[in-house]
Amino acid sequence: MTFVLEREFEKEDGLRAHGSSYTKDGRVKRHIISGGQIILHRLSEDIMTSNVFGVLEKLEPIKWLKPLLSNYFPSPQLLRILSDSNYDRDKIQFHFWHELGRPKRPKGHEEGSTQVDLLVVMPQTVVSFEIKLSAELFPEISTDKEDPMKKRTRVPDPTLRWDQVIRNLERGYVYTKNNYPDKTFLLFILAMEEESKRTPFYSRYKNHPEEIQRQIESGYRWNVADIKYFNDAMYQILSQSLAWMTWTELAEILEEIKFQTTDENSFKDEVTDYIRRKVALYQEVKNKGTSK
Repeated sequence: MTFVLEREFEKEDGLRAHGSSYTKDGRVKRHIISGGQIILHRLSEDIMTSNVFGVLEKLEPIKWLKPLLSNYFPSPQLLRILSDSNYDRDKIQFHFWHELGRPKRPKGHEEGSTQVDLLVVMPQTVVSFEIKLSAELFPEISTDKEDPMKKRTRVPDPTLRWDQVIRNLERGYVYTKNNYPDKTFLLFILAMEEESKRTPFYSRYKNHPEEIQRQIESGYRWNVADIKYFNDAMYQILSQSLAWMTWTELAEILEEIKFQTTDENSFKDEVTDYIRRKVALYQEVKNKGTSK
């Protein structure tokens, strides 16, 4: 329903029942309003996640998921993810807004459960997607902030604050080891733009195993002796196990794919067009400002 409604609303004239996409002074509306009530946010991360990947999960994975992974994870250590047996349609599960559980932390620094936007469990691989539209990555987690009520001080070294990338990398990897010990873990960041200079967390860890090791073994969250699963070789693999992709790049990959059936190609074209419209909307909102 949301996919159809958004698709019609984004047409040039908008839906008559729901008004125009623009204000009288030409600014872009960020919401679809009906009867005076907001019914959809046009740049909602959750809605776009469900609309795009809710369709893609029904399409042949070896056609779209394999080129997606092969484009962004060329490392020799990750060759097993390219095996055709990893793309058995009947053995792949898509878990939307999946909870990874609560990590064990020292008293005063307990964290809540980490929720990932999409977790794709494959025969040989677990892929975690962190999906962004207009928002940027979080620079620090709540338990790195001072909390007098819990007698918790702020992180002593600002460079040891856990940003959203390192938390998702550590949480996703540990979750995979605990639940799918024989599978390879990958972290995908999907955003509207390339990495922001204000939040360069992806660049901090991509191909920098020493930075991951410094965060994991800082001693701030646990004693080194208590750390399981991590060693020098694994830090090296983890530093190669994350990728940054823009929505435009995803659309370009999909445009090059040809499925075997007319229906699959039709759905793929709908999704690609939807992504293109959202990218254009994002740019328009960014350039012209927004209205409430």
